[in-house]
Amino acid sequence: MEKPKKVRATVIPDVENMPPRVYANIAVINHTNFDFTLNFLEFVVPIKPEAKDTVEAEGKIELLTPIVARIALPPAVVGQLIQALTISYEQYLVEIEAEAKLRKEG
Repeated sequence: MEKPKKVRATVIPDVENMPPRVYANIAVINHTNFDFTLNFLEFVVPIKPEAKDTVEAEGKIELLTPIVARIALPPAVVGQLIQALTISYEQYLVEIEAEAKLRKEG
């Protein structure tokens, strides 16, 4: 009996059929023994919160905030995500610092 051949696949994002981009300024992360759930929220400070959107608790006001995206990831992917975010964030900081330096010199 022949051994199955190993196939190496490269995953390429299908940019032609991408869902619309959503903005989030809060991430709430939970986990179980099996996966991590990332809830992304868009919080906008209301001028005057409506009673139905607030819950008062011990001198605090809790504002219900819509979840704009929810993603469940296996632990192995979370590690890869942390590495990718770290690299991207470090590049971002270098670019911001270079722009600030140019503004200062210019």
